Formats: sequence, structure tokens, C-alpha cells
Amino acid sequence: MSSQQSSRASVSRSRRAAKNNYLKLSKTLHEKLAKLCLDYDTQVYFLAYRNGRFSGFVSTDKAGQPWIPPDQETLVRNCSW
Repeated sequence: MSSQQSSRASVSRSRRAAKNNYLKLSKTLHEKLAKLCLDYDTQVYFLAYRNGRFSGFVSTDKAGQPWIPPDQETLVRNCSW
């Protein structure tokens, strides 16, 4: 095996490991966000962007509809600091 082939294999292994770590961490985060919503009656809107793809989590209201977060203007207006 040439050094170029071994370096390609090494890069391939590290990319696969990074992808697996990301998938595991994403799954854990979604589970924790779901628990946060259920146990503490919290509304969560989470959005992640990686490698040109969006991944997200949105809590649901009591009717089972996705929660829509307020816009930035509303957040600033209602800010208590």
C-alpha cells in the first residue's frame, strides 16, 4: 500500500468516526430536548446546520402542533434585562 493510499484510508476513517460521533451526539441531544419538553413543560426550537444540511427539533403544544418560536422583535420587546 502506498503512502497516498494509506493517507486516504486514514482520512476516510476519521471522517466516518466524526460522522458517527455527530450522529450519536445528535440523538442524545434530541432525547434530552424531548425529556426537557415533557418533564418541565418547556417549549424548545433547536436548529443545527452541518455539511449543507439542517437538523432540527421542535417541541409540540398540547394539541400536538409544532411550537413556533416568537420572532426576534418580540423577544427584544419582552426582554426583562
